[in-house]
Amino acid sequence: MPDRLKLDNVQVQYGDVVAVRDVSLSLQTGDIGCLLGPSGCGKTSLLRAIAGFETITAGTISVENKLMATDAVNTPAEHRNIGMMFQDFALFPHLTIARNIAFGLRHLTSAGQRERIRDMLALVGLPDVGAKFPHEVSGGQQQRIALARALAPKPQLLLLDEPFSGLDEEQRTNLASEIRLLLKTQHVTALLVTHDQHEAFEMADHITLMNEGQVVQAGTGESLYQAPASPFAARFIGEGSLTKVTPSADGPPSALQLILNAASQLPASAAYQVLLRPEHLVYDPAGVPLTTIQRHYRGSHYLYELSLDDGQIVKCIAELTVEREPGQPLPVRLTEKELIVFR
Repeated sequence: MPDRLKLDNVQVQYGDVVAVRDVSLSLQTGDIGCLLGPSGCGKTSLLRAIAGFETITAGTISVENKLMATDAVNTPAEHRNIGMMFQDFALFPHLTIARNIAFGLRHLTSAGQRERIRDMLALVGLPDVGAKFPHEVSGGQQQRIALARALAPKPQLLLLDEPFSGLDEEQRTNLASEIRLLLKTQHVTALLVTHDQHEAFEMADHITLMNEGQVVQAGTGESLYQAPASPFAARFIGEGSLTKVTPSADGPPSALQLILNAASQLPASAAYQVLLRPEHLVYDPAGVPLTTIQRHYRGSHYLYELSLDDGQIVKCIAELTVEREPGQPLPVRLTEKELIVFR
């Protein structure tokens, strides 16, 4: 089966600034991929290059084995059969919702357009809003309408540029789950851009983590969380603390060293960094006391920020029965014996 989308060593450059460098990735039909990374890492520039809005200065972009872009060839966006959902929805305010969806259906007859509009509104669960204008529906409904418009022409590939950024956290989570299910049931191949790891985990089969224009690590959400390949990936994915460990020379062991005594395969005499996630530390009355900095209520549990004796901050999950105020000690122990270490 050919790759629905394939990028080989793609580079995007603006003058002397290289925004994207040597990026390769592929998506099979029906896959949902994600470009994840901080603002300014090059993910939107790459998405725009796939869509045809930016030229590439090296590498190749292919869709269904058809070459779309090289450093010398740039197929116009309107000839790529790629749909796109923009960050701001980009709905036309002066057109009804039905006419918004019909915008990319000019190749169909009037009857064909009406049928496709009806099918798309039913698909996104909004069968009765066709005669309304965008400002007459909610933000979440506008997002579904933007999705309906992007899918209406039956694109080979759907691109989503920070599609949930204008919604609150609960709406983002619910809509990401709904859109993933919809795309999967329709066998749509899609590529999402986001800086939010929770959206990436909720939506994507495959995640490409980027930083400073390059791919840092690629894999499933589980692999990126459980086995970050670099300090950057360890810091960006999850709520962990990348904590510096400097073995004591002559004095008593530090609080961190006492905590880590339960772990195996840790360097005995060299300095290193260890990834400590909140689930790695647990309240234990017989554990090592750390100073409480902050306590965050998370519904089913508390998330504590705790200070080591050298001022570094680590996080810990505790049951709601365990209550400490800032400045008070909270004794903890390690729950994971195999930890991720960077030397």
